Order: sequence, then C-alpha cells, then structure tokens
Amino acid sequence: MISNTSKNKARLIVLTIFIIGFTAGALSMNLYERLMNTGPVKRGKPPEFITKKIDERVNLNSEQQAHIRAILEETFEQYNEIRKDMDPKLKEFEPRFQEVRRKSRERIRAELTESQLPGFEKLMEEEDKRREESKPK
Repeated sequence: MISNTSKNKARLIVLTIFIIGFTAGALSMNLYERLMNTGPVKRGKPPEFITKKIDERVNLNSEQQAHIRAILEETFEQYNEIRKDMDPKLKEFEPRFQEVRRKSRERIRAELTESQLPGFEKLMEEEDKRREESKPK
C-alpha cells in the first residue's frame, strides 16, 4: 500500500513538472514573438485561459483541469510548429490546423463526463463562430 506521504510527493512532483512546462512554453512563445516582431499571436489563447473557460462551463475537477491544460499546451506547441513552416498563404495550412484542433477536442471530450459534454460542445460552437468571424476577408 502506498502511503499518503508518497502520494503527496508524487502529486507535488507532477504539479511542479507541469508548472515548469507551462512556464517554459509561455517564455518560448514570448521569445518567438520578439524574434519575429509579430506581437501577440491573435489566433491563439494561452492554455490556462482556455482551461478556465471550459471549467466555467462544465465544472472540471482538478485532474480534468490538469489533463486538459496539458492537452492544450501540446496543441499549442503543434500549432507553433505548423506556424514555423507557414508562408503568407495560411489557407494552405488550414487543414493541418483543423486536424490538430479535431484531435485535441476529441482528447478533451474523453476527459469530460456525459453531463459536461453539452457545455463543452456549446463552447466549441462559439469558438468556431468567433474563429470564422475573425478570419481575414
């Protein structure tokens, strides 16, 4: 049987690794923006903000929050890799973004309960509408 002390140490280690990863990602994005002189990326939102937005709608437990935040961080890293390969013709890369977005949403859905799914689906509809409205014409 694992003692409570061991469980608490393991939780602390996982939390610490998560915080370090999140901080490194935020710093990397900041550095990238400075080097590229692009200013803040308008298409993306920090994983923390999105996790909070989902939580407000569907009331995530702490384990779900951690998993979803990690999924979103990975998603943003994949987006950034795609952006590195992009040229001014974003439309050529849109299918890649859609695939990463689809997979990310599938993984998030797997973390949610049946009662949380309707709120998440409504939020995704709103985000898709916002994304369409913000596209350059």
